[in-house]
Amino acid sequence: MFGPLWMIWRRMWVVLIIYLVVVGFVEYGLRVVGIGELVIAVVFGFIQLLIGLEATTLLRWTRVRRGWRDCEVVIADDLETAERRFFDSRGLLRLATGPVPMPAPAQPSAAQVGMSGPDVIGLFPEPGGRR
Repeated sequence: MFGPLWMIWRRMWVVLIIYLVVVGFVEYGLRVVGIGELVIAVVFGFIQLLIGLEATTLLRWTRVRRGWRDCEVVIADDLETAERRFFDSRGLLRLATGPVPMPAPAQPSAAQVGMSGPDVIGLFPEPGGRR
């Protein structure tokens, strides 16, 4: 019932257009055949159920189409454990593939020279490290 509103909220324009075209053809086809209103309502209920069950797949497809990519799937009880597992596995992957070549350091700008503070920003500065 709220599938089209969810698609608009998530800015899934291509999915919304495909949904509207398919729903329009299904409704037109059912009316041409002479199907009753109750059966049409049940068919649209099943279509909405399908949209609800496949929502994450539609969202993933939209993100892949926009240039995003899946790095890894991590399962954990809470966000902190999931982040730790993700970054630990990325560190092991980096160790297995060898060192990553770093570009030559550029001359620091005047704004950077006067700054002081930690060199690493983020939750996990190194794999397996403490906060």
